[in-house]
Amino acid sequence: MSMLDSQIYCIDRCCSRIDGRLSDIFGRKATLCLAMGLFMLGCLLAGFSRNIEQLIVFRGIAGVGGGAIISMSQIIISDVVSLRER
Repeated sequence: MSMLDSQIYCIDRCCSRIDGRLSDIFGRKATLCLAMGLFMLGCLLAGFSRNIEQLIVFRGIAGVGGGAIISMSQIIISDVVSLRER
């Protein structure tokens, strides 16, 4: 696993607690839309990066968005599906 791949996983785990709190404050839909926007922006900027430093930073932004998408999808599923059905 390369450094760029492991960076996404580390940032994902670091930001998962923040995502839940933001979804409590701003709502699930707004937080999920923000996460998708961050992920898309990070991937787009990483595609246009000109050097390795830019690539690392932009992949970090994509990692924050990707981690938030995973966290938010689990939170939304737990809201929709009752505890008895899980």
